[in-house]
Amino acid sequence: GGTRALMLGAAFKNVTKDEIIQPGGGWKLAAFVRDPLERLLSAFLDKCTLTHDPFDGDCLNMGGSFCPGPSNLIVFPPKTRYEKVRAFEAYIRSGLPSDYDEFHFRTQSAIIAEDCDFPLDRLSFRGLMSGNRAAMHLQVVTLLHQTLGLPRRVAAAHANRHFPTRGHASKEAEAHSHGASSLLQTYYRRRKTVQ
Repeated sequence: GGTRALMLGAAFKNVTKDEIIQPGGGWKLAAFVRDPLERLLSAFLDKCTLTHDPFDGDCLNMGGSFCPGPSNLIVFPPKTRYEKVRAFEAYIRSGLPSDYDEFHFRTQSAIIAEDCDFPLDRLSFRGLMSGNRAAMHLQVVTLLHQTLGLPRRVAAAHANRHFPTRGHASKEAEAHSHGASSLLQTYYRRRKTVQ
């Protein structure tokens, strides 16, 4: 079946996945990935915690509905920062079930290669998502300018709209952000948690 794809400077057009991934077809594939430790923490905060405390950077009210870990994670669902850190450490110790297929807990390479069906060796650009908004903005400008060939000022205008150097692009983006990058040291406080 066809998918809708945006071609910069052109109208929408129905294209197939085969047309997109065909070598020499003119399509440029790009992916932004996150630090795996930050991504795991973000998934845990999003799917395994219960809070309404904006200071924590997470505001999920379903409290563990989609958490792959065991429900005996010290306190479940964890509510306070201390409970969350202890539950995260217990979660890491218990190991992620190998048969668990929730999107947020799968490897990024598997999502790109299997779900998107994009060959990793065909990626024209690989970016690293981070909490540093200025760095993200610059990567998007680079992607649009160097990889896609847009004039630098046009690339910067698109980046300003969708990846601003400060704040969030929309209220939805702000609501979805957990600030995991600023919480890494708190949750990965012990070396064995990382190992």
